[in-house]
Amino acid sequence: MLLLCGCCSKPQPVIQPPQPETPEKDAYVKRLESEAGEGAAALAAAKPHLEGKGKPLVELTETRLTGIQKPSAESVQKYVKAMDNQKAMDDEKAKAKKVDEETSRMAARIAQMDKENNDLKTSIETMKKEDAWKEVRESFLKMAMLFGFAGAAFILANTLIGKGLRSGVVMFLLSGVSAATPFVLRDLVESPWFKYTALAVAALGVLFGIWSAFATHKEVRSRLRTGEGS
Repeated sequence: MLLLCGCCSKPQPVIQPPQPETPEKDAYVKRLESEAGEGAAALAAAKPHLEGKGKPLVELTETRLTGIQKPSAESVQKYVKAMDNQKAMDDEKAKAKKVDEETSRMAARIAQMDKENNDLKTSIETMKKEDAWKEVRESFLKMAMLFGFAGAAFILANTLIGKGLRSGVVMFLLSGVSAATPFVLRDLVESPWFKYTALAVAALGVLFGIWSAFATHKEVRSRLRTGEGS
């Protein structure tokens, strides 16, 4: 453990996660707000000419759209005039169709950007994890090298003075264990059942602690009663 603490390693550069690009999203939101205002203006212009069960539905839809973007008086007057002008009405229909196509493209682009950004974040997190495990492997490898050198020294001493063979073998075994530990440790920590096993062990430890405390308390009371009786 002391050897592990003594091993120095280069600090890993801090990799900042990518910041999501907002201009496209801001433009998309502004476009939706603008179209909501246009829709509210069109409903406000059409509402005086409606009767029957459909009028309350138009009114509440207008209220919803107005909550997103309040229509301007100019927009309302534009639609009032369009109702009496077929050419203007045809132009508004073409604009409405174009809005659907353009906003769909914008939404698809934003979804693609979000996916790319999430993939990049995942890639960076994976890189950080790999760097952390690389540092662990390097530390254990240094320990393995130190144990290996110590084992070789003991074997050399055994050839010269006839002592140290057993210690050399132990050092070589520790060297092999140190070299294999980070790989076994990673498989253990990253296994799907590790966290459940850890929770189960912690729960058993708590239960054992409670049981031990209760048994100790019971034994102390028994001894006190025995002392009082005597």
